[in-house]
Amino acid sequence: AVPAGEPIVRPISELEIPVRTVLLLDTSLSVSEKYRPTINEIMNNLVANRMDRELITVATFSDKINDIIQDSNDYVQLKGAIDGISYVDQETYLTDVLYELLESWNHSDENVLYRVIVVSDGVDNNSVGYTKEELYSLVKEHPYPIYTVGCTYKNSDNSEQLKNMFALSRQTQTPFWLIDDIGSAMDVVTGVAQGNDLLQVTLPLPAELADGAVKGVKINISTAQGD
Repeated sequence: AVPAGEPIVRPISELEIPVRTVLLLDTSLSVSEKYRPTINEIMNNLVANRMDRELITVATFSDKINDIIQDSNDYVQLKGAIDGISYVDQETYLTDVLYELLESWNHSDENVLYRVIVVSDGVDNNSVGYTKEELYSLVKEHPYPIYTVGCTYKNSDNSEQLKNMFALSRQTQTPFWLIDDIGSAMDVVTGVAQGNDLLQVTLPLPAELADGAVKGVKINISTAQGD
């Protein structure tokens, strides 16, 4: 083992851009009308309680992501984008769009936390696109926070699809919610806000280790309760 230099630790709230958040909404007709006012309220409360300098993208998806507004911290703009969302008759492929979104983050060299909040009726398992197993594998390798809000079908059982979607949150250690069980839109806001207290830890490495090879890192954290 080779010791690193003195770590630099600071809250993400002090960063120039603390976090980039994507609000990703399923706007297919399979999302029951009864849920849509609650979804709108959740989204509006999320942007109303955004962090200083947090950049939020509001997007819908079918077989690809459609950005309605990108990288904004302006509440009026974000609320207008959310309130203007309509639901259409379309097929949605959450597995594919999430896989491609996470891959785009993997290829970014930006020093920022990425996270996504998904509202959908579940994860499909495609025969043509990416499978859920491929998505799980990617998430395991790069566990960006994935918060999920699930909607049940009106006339059929989608428990399996919801279970597949909630598994993404469990893998990334983030909360998930079934919309039928949400007491208040603020439940989601509070759950997402737990991630606002994260710390960024920068470890200076000796030059001889910076050779591009994959290496393991062991971090010991000392607290009042012990190491």
